[in-house]
Amino acid sequence: EGRYLFQEGWDAGQRLVIAMWDTTQGKIVRRLSVPGKRLSSLVVTGGGKLAGSSSDGAVLLWDLEAGHEERRLSGPFVSGPGLAPGAGNTLAIANDHVELWDVATGGRRLALEGLDAVSIAAVSEEGHRIAGWNAEHDDLVVWDADSGQVLARRKGLGRRITRLRFSADSRALLAVTKASSDDKGSIVLWTGAHYDVTQRIHEL
Repeated sequence: EGRYLFQEGWDAGQRLVIAMWDTTQGKIVRRLSVPGKRLSSLVVTGGGKLAGSSSDGAVLLWDLEAGHEERRLSGPFVSGPGLAPGAGNTLAIANDHVELWDVATGGRRLALEGLDAVSIAAVSEEGHRIAGWNAEHDDLVVWDADSGQVLARRKGLGRRITRLRFSADSRALLAVTKASSDDKGSIVLWTGAHYDVTQRIHEL
């Protein structure tokens, strides 16, 4: 609900920690120890868990109520895999491909085929749709998360995707894109049964 904010940094003893801020009180209410290297991605998942990925390929889960590391997901994963929370206990990990994991059990549910590598991913709120984009081939794929079936594929956008999100009802897929490092970016929206209607709705 947006009450908590998480910040990675160093404590007084120069140990790597995650500070958990309560935004209603304006203070740190918990510090979580981070073993190993700095984190490249940090997301809150279902079941009161915090998931983080590091440059050494580790994906760690912390129990926010207990305030300690609960488990480490066994990949192997590439360096700094991307993370996207799904419905319930689902966590999508953008690795060489997209994998769905259950943060409650620590088990892998499904590996999605269709992209050689995934640069950025998104999971719909109800957890039934997953999108992934491959930067090298400029290839965007939408999957059915229950069956693993490819529902849509968009090629040749010609712009780098920096953010990817589904609408609340999963009927639209939104991306923030940039054509170059100097470009402020624009918002692209895909709609339709197979996300085949493209609209560029706003220049940033």
